[in-house]
Parts: sequence; structure tokens; C-alpha cells
Amino acid sequence: MPLIHDARGRSVVSCVINNTDLPIDDTNSVAPVNSSLSDEPVHYFHSADGAICQEACEAAWSAFDSGWKRASVQTRRSLLLKVAALFEERADELVRVQKLETCCPEPWARNNVATSVAYIREIAACISGVHGKA
Repeated sequence: MPLIHDARGRSVVSCVINNTDLPIDDTNSVAPVNSSLSDEPVHYFHSADGAICQEACEAAWSAFDSGWKRASVQTRRSLLLKVAALFEERADELVRVQKLETCCPEPWARNNVATSVAYIREIAACISGVHGKA
């Protein structure tokens, strides 16, 4: 998880819109993510206000409307399979962050990653089929 440093030197998970970290200054809300064991900050996150939420929604709609909606099922499947591969490639990092933030045991965190990969692959496999019940 890429963290940026604010003016106080804190490691912050920033708000990202259109692949760009939003600037963090003293007027932005930065809050801690505390360890459930020690109640000490593990890192911080950049909170979004209404304007940031609106900007994020507009960017998401634009990406959907101009890209995903028009993408072929082959392109969608390929993208989802790349996401699953990235989860597997970065499994150790995902496990480390889960353990750090939630203090869950390693097997639980590894199961979360494995289950996420399995669901993403299942969605990719079903993306070209029409499914439903009457």
C-alpha cells in the first residue's frame, strides 16, 4: 500500500482520484488507523469531504461510461484476471497490512486473500455468460 507523508511526517493513505494523490494540508482531515491491540497509530488516512466525494464519483462514472461499459467481455475478463494475479503477487503485503491493522492471525489474513482471488476469478469466468433466475 503506497503511503505518502504529510507536512507533519505522518504516513498517510491518501485519497486518489484519476490515479493522482490528492494534496494533504492542514485543512484536510487526517485520522489515525489504530492497532486494535496497542491502540497506537499504525498509519493515517486522508478523510474525504463532500467535494472530494463528488469529484471521486464523477471520476468513477467517467471511467465506467468511457471505458468499462464499452469494453468487450474479453477485455473485462482479462482485467479481472490481472487483478487476481496482482492479489496473489502481493499476497504477503496484503497479509502484513491486515495483521497490522486488525491484529488478525496470519491464517485468517491469508484466507481473506485466497478467498478474494477465488471470487475475482469466478466473476471473470462468469462475465460472458447470462445468469439469473425467473
